[in-house]
Amino acid sequence: LYVMRRFGKHFGLYLGGGMQAASFNVIDEGNMAGTTLSHPPFKGTISSPYGEAGMVLTGRHLSLRLTVRQIMSGHPSDITSTFADGVKYRLIVKDGKTLGYKALGDPLAGDERYFNVGLGGMAAGISLAYSF
Repeated sequence: LYVMRRFGKHFGLYLGGGMQAASFNVIDEGNMAGTTLSHPPFKGTISSPYGEAGMVLTGRHLSLRLTVRQIMSGHPSDITSTFADGVKYRLIVKDGKTLGYKALGDPLAGDERYFNVGLGGMAAGISLAYSF
């Protein structure tokens, strides 16, 4: 949802926000998780809300948009991989620094937590559009 305020024919400011979705792969080519079985990458998805503000400069057919976007850190889905044995495993972190994995549904030990992907942060952008 966006709201724009025009100041004359060629200049405007806008404010808005929405949701964005992303999917990602965590590839463990160095076998940091210590897997004994071959497996494809661990996969996950994330949905994050964002807020955006910017200004628009327009000409007859061209418009230039300058944007600042704050992406809030969303909660990722389970980051999983199905190994060669047919069991689905979830990526975890042991002792706060070592990758590992657990079968989906197995409880975590006291020094383990689920691997988390944080895609939040600030972004800036410039776009040029031609309208005909």
